[in-house]
Order: sequence, then C-alpha cells, then structure tokens
Amino acid sequence: MASDLQRPAVDAAGTLDEQQNGLTTQTKVGDDGRVNITIHEINELLANEIEQLQLSRVQEGLAAPPQTAHALLESSRRPSKIPPSLNVVVQVVGSRGDVQPFVALGLVLKNQYGHRVRLATHGTFKKFVEENGLEFFDIGGDPAELMAFMVKNPGLIPGMKSIKEGDVGKRRRGMAEILEGCWRSCADFDEVKDEGNAAGAAAPKKKPFVAHAIIANPPSFAHIHCAEKLGIPLHLMFTMPWSPTREFPQPIANIKSSKASGSMTNEMSYTLVDMMTWEGLGDITNKFRKETLGLHILSQAAATDMLHRLRIPYTYCWSPALIPKPKDWGPHITVAGFYFLSLASNYRPDPTLAAFLAAGPPPVYIGFGSIVVDDPNAMTKLIFDAVKKTGQRALVSKGWGGLGGDDLGKPDNVYMLGNVPHDWLFQHVSCVVHHGGAGTTAAGIALGRPTVIVPFFGDQPFWGAMVARAGAGPTPIPSKELTADRLANAILEALKPETLERARELGERIKEENGTEVGAASFHAQMGVDRLRCLVAPSRPAVWSVKTTGSNTEDIRLSAFAATVLGNEGLLDVNQLTIYRPCEHPVEFGTISSHVVGPNPVLSTMGSITSSIVHIPINIAKAWAGVVYEPYKGARSDGWKGFGKGLGRGLGHLIFRQRGLVIGHAAYGVRALYDLIKKKLDGDPTLSYILATRYIEGFEEVNKATVEEKLEVVRRWKEMKPELKMIDSRTSIGSGHSDKAESESILSRLTSHGSTKSGKSGKSAKSGKNDKSFVTETISEASSILDSNVPATTKGGVNEARASA
Repeated sequence: MASDLQRPAVDAAGTLDEQQNGLTTQTKVGDDGRVNITIHEINELLANEIEQLQLSRVQEGLAAPPQTAHALLESSRRPSKIPPSLNVVVQVVGSRGDVQPFVALGLVLKNQYGHRVRLATHGTFKKFVEENGLEFFDIGGDPAELMAFMVKNPGLIPGMKSIKEGDVGKRRRGMAEILEGCWRSCADFDEVKDEGNAAGAAAPKKKPFVAHAIIANPPSFAHIHCAEKLGIPLHLMFTMPWSPTREFPQPIANIKSSKASGSMTNEMSYTLVDMMTWEGLGDITNKFRKETLGLHILSQAAATDMLHRLRIPYTYCWSPALIPKPKDWGPHITVAGFYFLSLASNYRPDPTLAAFLAAGPPPVYIGFGSIVVDDPNAMTKLIFDAVKKTGQRALVSKGWGGLGGDDLGKPDNVYMLGNVPHDWLFQHVSCVVHHGGAGTTAAGIALGRPTVIVPFFGDQPFWGAMVARAGAGPTPIPSKELTADRLANAILEALKPETLERARELGERIKEENGTEVGAASFHAQMGVDRLRCLVAPSRPAVWSVKTTGSNTEDIRLSAFAATVLGNEGLLDVNQLTIYRPCEHPVEFGTISSHVVGPNPVLSTMGSITSSIVHIPINIAKAWAGVVYEPYKGARSDGWKGFGKGLGRGLGHLIFRQRGLVIGHAAYGVRALYDLIKKKLDGDPTLSYILATRYIEGFEEVNKATVEEKLEVVRRWKEMKPELKMIDSRTSIGSGHSDKAESESILSRLTSHGSTKSGKSGKSAKSGKNDKSFVTETISEASSILDSNVPATTKGGVNEARASA
C-alpha cells in the first residue's frame, strides 16, 4: 500500500502527449504552476464536433436565461420553497482563504434555513470554524505543507527533485487521507461513540450525523464518489471557474500555441486539465472507490469531464460585476457573488497599529497570505526596497511565509502585521498587493481598493488577469519575475486616478450584491427541495422509501418521524422500507439519465484513452449503495435492499414496537442498535450506522412531537390511500372502524408513552411461525443489549410503558 502511494502518477517530466485521429496535443506542467497547452493539429471533422458542442451550450443558455439574484432570493422565500431541515456536509480543501467563504455560507444555511451544517476541512481551521458557530469535522491534511509543496513545485506534477526527496509520496498519502476524511464526514460512527464518566454513565460526543446533501469545493475530490455511494445531492461551489466555456481558458491552463480557434482552445483546455489532474490522482481515487466505498473503479475516459457530463450543479462565488456568467453556461451553473464573512465588527486593532494608521496617509498593504516562500528574508528585503522607491507608507503582512526578520532593518514607514481581518484592514489602506488568492482579491475589490497581484501558482494568474481586464489594477507580475523596481512601478500604477476610480466603481457595484444568500438560494433551487420532503410530514426530510404495489405509482418518501408513527400504528409494513436515495450519479459512460449530456468529442477522439475503459463487477454484498443501473441481488446478506426482506422482520418490527426502550436515550439506542445491525449485516459499519441513526431519529422526533403532529401524519397517509400490505388490521384502511372511533383509538395510543398493544414481549403483530425463530432471536438479543444500557433511574418508566401496552 505504501509503495502505491509513493510512486509518481506520471513521468517526471509532467507531460501528457496525445496524437489520435487528427488531434495532436501536448499538455505539460510549467514552472508557474499552470498547465501549458499546445494544440499542434486538429482536423476539420473534430473541429466541427466541438463547434456543435459549443453552439448547443450557447443555445441552452439562451433558452434558459439565468435567474437573477433577486429572482433566486424571492423564490427561496416563498413558503412552498422553504426546505426541510437537512444535515449538510460542506467539504473544503485549501487555505484559510478557501475555507472562509464556506463559513459564511454555512452560517446562512444554519441561521436562515435551519440546517445542521458540518464544515469538513483541515484540523488547522477547527477553532476558526467552531468560534463562528458551525460544527467542525477534521478531514486531515496540512494546508501549510500543501502550500509549501505548491511553491516548491508550482504545478500538478512535481519535478525530479521533489520525487527524489520523497515529497511525492508524502503528498499522495496526504491526499489519500483527505479522501477518507471526506467520506467519514458524511456518516461516521466514531463521532458518537459513548464516553464513560466517573458514575459509569455514558453520553454521546455529538448527535448522530448522516448527510442529506453535500456541498464541496472541487479540490476536495471525494465529493462525487461520496454522493454516488449515498445517493444524495451534490453541489459544487468554487472561487474560480471550473466549468468548460469558450469565453476564457481553464484558470490554471496556459495556452502556449494552438491551431484551433481561440474559443475552441478555451473549451478544450478544461478537458485537458481534467486529464492531467486524473493522471496525478486517478490511482489514489480508484483505490478509495474500490477499497473504501466498494464502488467500481473508473477509467480516465469516465472520470475526465464526468462532473460536467452529469450536470452537477455549480455555484461560483465571485461577483458578476467582475466576471459575468459566460453565455455558454447552462441553467445548472450560477454566478452568485462573493461570499463574505464579516469579521470587522468584532476586531479591535492593536494600539500600535492604530497609532501607525493615524500617523499619516493610508498606507499600501503588501501580503502573500498562505504562500510559503523559499527565502523569506530575500522577499522581505525586496518589499522594503520597493516601498522605499514609491515613497509610500506600507503595512506588510508576515503571513505563513514568515516575512520581516528582525535583523533586516525595517524602515520607519513600514509596519509589520500579524493576523488582521481583511474586511477591517482594507478600509484603511490606499491599495493592496497580494498573491492573487480568490478571497483576498474579493476583499480588496469589494472595498474599492486597486489591486496589484503577484501570482505564485495555480489560479492566481487568472485573478491577476481578471483584475487587470476590469481596470482595477496593473498587469500581474509573476512571482519568479518580481523585482523591487517592478513592484514599485506596479504600486504607482495602481495609485493613478483612473485606476482608483475604476476600483471604486467596482466596489460600489459589489456592495449591492448579496453573494452568500444567493449561493444558499442556488443550492436549494438546484437541489430540488421537494424531492427531499417527506410526503406526509413535508417539513421533515425523507430518509425512507416505501415500495407501492399499484401500477404507475411512485414510491412513497417518508421521514424517520413519519415512518415511526406509521409503524407504531400498524399502518406501515416495515419490510417495504428501504433507504431513500434522492439523487443517483451514474458516473460511467453508457448509463441512462435525463441529466447526462453527450460524450465529449475531445475524449471520444483519443482512442488510446477510451479503449482503456476498465470495468470491475461490483460486490453487491459490500457495495450497499450500488450504482443506478446495477440490480440488487439476494436477500438478507445483500446490504441495503436485503435489510428490508430479512432484517426487517426481526429488528425492524422490534424497533418500531419497542419505543419505550430508547425514547429519550439516543446514546444508548444508537450504540446498541449499531452493534446489533452491524452483526446482522456482516460488519458493514457505515450502513449499520446509517440505519441505527435513522431509527433513533424517528424515536426522538416522535417523543418530542405533539399529538396533533402525529395525527396529521396518519391523516395524510390515509388521504394518499397507498396500496400497501398492512401489518395491523386494527388500524388499516377500511378496517371497519368509524372515523371517529378509529381516531380515538389512534389518539389513545399516540398519547401513551409506551409501545403499542402488540404484546409485552415486543414481538411483531405480523410475525408467524415461519419467521418466529429469527424474530425471537433478534428481539431477545436487542432487548438484552438495550436493557443493559438503560440507567436504573429510567427503567421504571420503560417498564411502566411496557406494562401499559
């Protein structure tokens, strides 16, 4: 395993050459961290195919014009569009500047929509996330090490020096750790393991969490695979363009030369960068899919471009005033505006900083954020020399690069900064000089400050070009070409009246935007909240699916609460319960979905890639989520589906009928049910955890609900008249009871704290001789486990509930 993670994914030169059917390209990682693309040849037939693809995308965009920010916000506020409260996991890989916009988004999702939001990112940011009131999950990885590696090897593929020094294996192991961490952030029993105290009692660390939806930035990479496994919606959000367009190239692509047209080259650059990325991470990703998720592995043809082919929704968090939405982006792509987290109101400056700001005109800000430079002293001296040449005062941020050594002779007109919120600091400066990170760029432009960008790698040259194109700053200076003279000249250019005025105009336009709220509204609009609703308790999320027997009828979606109410009332046959999968993601070619677009002509042309498609049959017993077109097989031993046939008769009825065992004691219930279900499912931990969590959710919600809420579930169920097999004839539809008598009977049971009248033993009303042995075994086992974990102070109430049944 270690050797797999240490070997480089491609040759040391970092070059991918393709020559197939009239298309000849060379894709090579450059020293500036971008992918240098050269298109030597393209034949007329392929060019026509790409032109047709471009035309179809433009026509789609024109046929479905993008909703305005105002329309999105108005739609999200309609009562019919208010979503059920969901568990949303937000997976983010990157620096503080990458994480901060998602903290802002998470607060909107939590405070305005009532979702439980788990921000899954690096442990470095735990305090930052939690002090802003969000739940944190550590996915591993060290962003400081990642930044140091990227500056040393500014590209997707490292050089020979890094390979020899062992950096490659370290980075690959880090990425494998992040993939595993992202998966655990969706559903992980370790987060709720019981912790004993001195009295011998136990308490959960956290309330059980199973994700209903995933939001992620593309570099987290695990997102689509986790969503495929769980069958839940995925929404990607990013600070830079990641969707193919003919208007500009992929941000980390550097077009060296091309025989194709400019728009065609731009379009192709996204596919070629995807291919390079898969070359570097494909084997790690497939190992994760196969060994952790139990999914089939992907060929390069299937993996490259799959997010665009599946029309996974994207929301981009930059201002449309800076980069308008391209005309060839479809309705599944939104440009929302910058996501700002307001930190200024809580910040109080150090007295020495306040005194420096008050002592003269607004200074220039210079800082490179998370960038770790090779020689901090040399960079510091260069900055000091540049400031001297401009005659300006300056604030210089130490950052992760460690700028500002004590022995370098700091000029009197320079103040060395620690960690200061940009939204406060940039109000007090004349212009900003930075590396071109998306977050820092947004903060400067939003406050109307002209911007000088010194890009180091990745998307930073792109943001430098966008700022210069908008007239809010000079042409960017690549970090490898930075000198004191060039930096001084760029600062003076930024301080010209025309640049100052253009930056001010942009800032005024951005003030009118509300990117974070628009992003949240886009998430709900693209997800289609109605398909996540319980059909009989619409304010709650659906987690179960019930098969119907009638022709041309859809399956019924039920929340944990509704299923528990209906099961306790004998109106629901739990053998028909399966875990609800609201969204399938057929990642391989050849699958059928109304959301899948046609093949990418660039990939289709490269025969050497498409001929390497690998198909590994799924082990159905382990791959419990499966793939949309792969049939489920077997019965009890077959994971999710088998649970309904085998486990349902024993554990399913036990859980529904023995409410008194666990109501109000979720910690004991999750632990006991997890252990029991895991044994019945041959040790599948994630499925066991999800099933136990869904059951416990139902118990807790029933215990907290009013009688009226429970009766409303029964009323809606009967209005639907589903064609289902009843397990309790006393309350079944058409059982002979009058409506009044039946309501009184249901009311009597709903107001009872204990179980329904199915017998003190907790046996299912439906169980018979054929399955008696299995039911008896399961009930006995579960009762023993549960009873042994219920405190003595609680058992009286439980036993009274049993006796009253």
